[in-house]
Amino acid sequence: SVLNSGFAAWVLPVFAGLAERIGLDEEAAEARAVAGELREAIQRDWTGEWFVRAWGGGKPIGDDVLWLEGQPWAILSGAATDDQARSLLRTIDERCRQGAPSGARVKVPAVAEGAPMGPAGEGTNGGMWFAISMTLVWAAARVDPALGWDELRRMTLSAHSDAYPGIWEGTLSGPD
Repeated sequence: SVLNSGFAAWVLPVFAGLAERIGLDEEAAEARAVAGELREAIQRDWTGEWFVRAWGGGKPIGDDVLWLEGQPWAILSGAATDDQARSLLRTIDERCRQGAPSGARVKVPAVAEGAPMGPAGEGTNGGMWFAISMTLVWAAARVDPALGWDELRRMTLSAHSDAYPGIWEGTLSGPD
């Protein structure tokens, strides 16, 4: 998956730095090499608008559906070029954040009501998930700080209360 690969490509260089400090130079070099291979693999999964979610059964998953969870990690890990990162954030803004007052949707388009993934617009079927949107804030802060700030603002309890004054869930409690 792009999520797992991107996260590993981000964390392995951090591990490599720590390994070098304690004299594990071979392990550090191997960690950096694997991170580079993962970034190259992610790069091959660019659709021209976003990165696929994963591969399964020899086919890409998410070449026709934008799954948010891996997109920030493609940016954070350095797999996305600067141009891809800017383009990706524009696509996320247009597709995942448009009309989403509480934060970016985790999947667009959502599948129809009653589908196996649950109701459209909820959970992983086009709903908002703080743990995923927070990595979007982090990635956007590096490329488009205004978008990052706006996403963070949308995730506040105050913004939720303004957008959904009659719904307490997500104001006094949340999904995470």
